[in-house]
Amino acid sequence: MSLRRRRRRAPDTGWIWRQMGAAQVTAGRLDEAERSLDRAVALLPADFWPHKHLSDAHERAGRLECALAEARVALDLGWFQRPVMLGERVVWLERACRR
Repeated sequence: MSLRRRRRRAPDTGWIWRQMGAAQVTAGRLDEAERSLDRAVALLPADFWPHKHLSDAHERAGRLECALAEARVALDLGWFQRPVMLGERVVWLERACRR
């Protein structure tokens, strides 16, 4: 079953919005991704992944301050296979925002 069909059947299921947003980021549909991931964050505020994907979307759209804020939230949630990698990304975003 497609994610769109699942979303129609269960519109308040956070993981569906998270997966749709991640796919939209990958496809470069950043405005759609932001809306989907905002919904995912609202439904799953303590889930690492919607914050991480939302950070990716903001970064790709050139909104580095927003990307940094979401990356910090994701890092604070503490669930990441390689926290050093995300920590390095936060440092990079902090530097980029200062320029």
